[in-house]
Amino acid sequence: MKQSPEAAPWRLYRTDLRLREDLNDGRAHLVFHEIAGRAQVWLGGALLGEKTDAAPAPFSVRVPHGETKRQLTVVVESTPAQPSGIRDRVVVERGTD
Repeated sequence: MKQSPEAAPWRLYRTDLRLREDLNDGRAHLVFHEIAGRAQVWLGGALLGEKTDAAPAPFSVRVPHGETKRQLTVVVESTPAQPSGIRDRVVVERGTD
């Protein structure tokens, strides 16, 4: 999903996130193995977290308990002349706390 530097400065990724019941306990994390650019992660219209550093890096947010199917939206802002976007796997991991 990585975009070239010549592309528009904003990327919008949207999909339905369907959680298994055993992960819908408010402790699971949505883990982005790498996002390049600043980013906001929204789930069901609620902001879950923001990545404020534009450098490529892992990023994760806690998934609150709720409906098992919710719309996931990730907005990524690129840095001029730099590729940006979701650059690796995205997984839901069981929370430990």
